[in-house]
Amino acid sequence: MSAPLQQQPGARFTRSPRVPSLPPRHHTYRRDSFCFGVSAVGAFAGAPIVGLDPWAGPAAAVATFASIATAIFGRRKELRDALLDEVIEDVCPILGLPEATRAALIVKRWLRGWEWPGLPEKLVVHYDSAQAVNDSTWIDDIAAVFEAHGWGFFELDRHDHARRRLTFYAAEPPEPSASDSDHVIRAKRIVAQLLGPSATVSAIDVSADTGDVTSMEVRHELGAKLESDGYRTRIERGVGATLPGRWRAKWNLHTDWVRFEQRTAFPDSVWLPVVDVDVEENLLATYDKVEIPYGIDEDGNEVFWRPAIDPNLMLIGTPGTGKTVTAHNLLVSFARHGWPIWVLDGKYVEFLGYQDWPNVQVVATTIEQQVAMVHRAHELMEFRYQSIVSGEATEADFEPVLVFLDEWAEFRGNVEAWYTQIKSKGDPRQPPVLGLLASMARKARTSRVHLVFGTQRPDALYFVGDMRDNFSMRISMGRLSPQGALMMWQSPAIGTSVPRGCRGRGTTVSDNHKPIEIQCYRVPDPRKVVAGSFEAELLDSLRPKVTRHPRLLIVPPEAKTDIDADDEKVKVAPLTYYDFVDAEWVLAGSRPDLDPVLRRRKMNRATGARISSPTALLGLLQPEASSSNVNDEPGDVGPCVAPIVARVDTAARSAEASRLLDKLAATSQSAGPSKSSGRRSAAKLTLVADPEDDAPESDGSDPEDDEYGPIVEIAACEVTLGDLLYLEESGDWVVVDTDPEPDIVEDDLLSLTWRSDSDEVGELALPDSSAVSIRRPKPIYVGV
Repeated sequence: MSAPLQQQPGARFTRSPRVPSLPPRHHTYRRDSFCFGVSAVGAFAGAPIVGLDPWAGPAAAVATFASIATAIFGRRKELRDALLDEVIEDVCPILGLPEATRAALIVKRWLRGWEWPGLPEKLVVHYDSAQAVNDSTWIDDIAAVFEAHGWGFFELDRHDHARRRLTFYAAEPPEPSASDSDHVIRAKRIVAQLLGPSATVSAIDVSADTGDVTSMEVRHELGAKLESDGYRTRIERGVGATLPGRWRAKWNLHTDWVRFEQRTAFPDSVWLPVVDVDVEENLLATYDKVEIPYGIDEDGNEVFWRPAIDPNLMLIGTPGTGKTVTAHNLLVSFARHGWPIWVLDGKYVEFLGYQDWPNVQVVATTIEQQVAMVHRAHELMEFRYQSIVSGEATEADFEPVLVFLDEWAEFRGNVEAWYTQIKSKGDPRQPPVLGLLASMARKARTSRVHLVFGTQRPDALYFVGDMRDNFSMRISMGRLSPQGALMMWQSPAIGTSVPRGCRGRGTTVSDNHKPIEIQCYRVPDPRKVVAGSFEAELLDSLRPKVTRHPRLLIVPPEAKTDIDADDEKVKVAPLTYYDFVDAEWVLAGSRPDLDPVLRRRKMNRATGARISSPTALLGLLQPEASSSNVNDEPGDVGPCVAPIVARVDTAARSAEASRLLDKLAATSQSAGPSKSSGRRSAAKLTLVADPEDDAPESDGSDPEDDEYGPIVEIAACEVTLGDLLYLEESGDWVVVDTDPEPDIVEDDLLSLTWRSDSDEVGELALPDSSAVSIRRPKPIYVGV
């Protein structure tokens, strides 16, 4: 037997649709048999008349035998031709022929025992187009057609490229192993039920240990039925529900081919791997090659962010999904490559551990610092643009800078509240810093200033105009609502079924910009690690060996004397918005009095214990509660409160916080053991009470379901994608991950596919009118 055809892996040949039927063949065996029969009768009756009596019997016998043989062999040929025409009609589309032709398939030898009307043993296939050899499965498909029509198993014996001719010989099929007998037969039966009786399993892999089927390649004739994503998903779920393991499908709708394979389970947690980075690498020379790994897909392949290709990244996720840990990974990875990093800490405390991290130049933790940082980043961008315009530099002369803005929505709200307090006459109505960020998102790439925006939701309220479209690289952590998925991924289905119990699980875009599910890398928070632990050792190995960029501090502006004030009474002019924008930047080593890292190292632990008490913050700490401080006088709570108020003021500045702190300061001056003071403090506590305290309890069984509404009972036909569905058998709540559609097996039932928080998948087939219990996502997103 000659060597098998060398095919191009992955290549596909455009096949023809179903070809027209062949015209019927003309058979004359009935006429010929009748003529021989008449001749037999004539010979037997006419021989005596002409005096040939001895020849009457033999002549009649010969004519009779010829009549019978003609009828038998004529009928056999008619049956063979009919079967051959059926095979030709099925083979011609595989060969890419627009019309069926009997020249495409010729039977060279009929043999194979006493089967009626016989079985072919040698077949010759002629193909017209050389493009057919580019299809990686066409030879197997031809042999599968022979087997489907009852001709048995055929193997390719010879391929004549010059004559474009394939020669097949009948052969014994491979003996299935004992472990295959049950699992393989069942898998093929399931494929036939889901994809129709014409579906053919062309290749199948079986686990050597368990005998379970691990992958299948299937040819089908469903065609346009598979155009619907939901229909394909239900077939995939049907395979997963009836075969062991978690399954996925890879469809090729152009060639009516699909591969089913078992999914690889995601790990629960993946630490960022330590990969050596050349500390001497040139930032300018390696800019285009920088790849930042931030997770792995379900096949274990790393996913990367390439800033030179996708300049800006949007990172979204609700609390508890792993968004901050992923942000830490990005900061650590960029710092290892030697990039200068500026961080805007929207929550004020999430990135304090990076204030002394190598190559992290500034971590802005107050509104004043954050506004100054954004303005300075915009000035850097504009300066580089002007350098290009004037001919003093080119884009290749600029070191890349990473500007990280965490909790964008929170920052925006804090800035707007703060701006109303310091806005001067003639200032713009809105804080100018917000417009600067939109400008940077549009054109910072050319100046090699790269943005990372972290927020909980990508609402159009916070991303005005085309701002959101300038973030082609995106990561969404945890489960999205259908509205959020529509804004993030332009699809209400992507990211809506991510299990909530899998922290660090998210959705991102692959190299070809298609959404995929990933498990993001973990990086410990430097501020929270315990010395000697694994996390501490990992951070030490991830810490850059060389600090290329020094730490910077933003000096608070000093109040100025009002020159227009009365000479007899000197007044201090209030600081304006642009006083904070123009704040001086200095090296951290030149102003140790402003260095927050040194301040934390010198922090008094006794004071820290007082800070942990909310009673102290409200000015209600009793003298005996602070007995550890021997310098406090009985009944004097001022020393306990004053440092707390000052520290909170530097950590958070918003309209509500400022009003509360002003009231706390007034309370601390008159605080004492009197009942009236206690009543006033209690009133202040009521002002800041959580507005959700009086809200009714959730109707769901999971306390984390606060993003969903109450339980309602509706008909199965009214269920929509993204709803939480209650499974009565297990008592669990699962998320519906496709729009309901008719079941692929029983058309009178409705199919609901779901995914659980433990990453399990399944399907329900119910009548349209069946009552189910669901909870729907609350409409928390605004704008699209």
